[in-house]
Amino acid sequence: MRAIKEGDRVRIVTREPTPDDLKSNLYYGYFGGLTGLVRKIYNKTEAAIEVEPESLPRDIRKRH
Repeated sequence: MRAIKEGDRVRIVTREPTPDDLKSNLYYGYFGGLTGLVRKIYNKTEAAIEVEPESLPRDIRKRH
């Protein structure tokens, strides 16, 4: 697998949130499948993603 770098376009993995996710508020199940650009990489497992509005479900997109 190729290393992800800032500026790459990515799709967020769909998975069940872990207890650590719930505690940290860094991942929610509804993030899965959204696409966006990597804005900052914090470490090997955490990155900030700027979500592309067109990847949001239609009803959510209307509100944003």
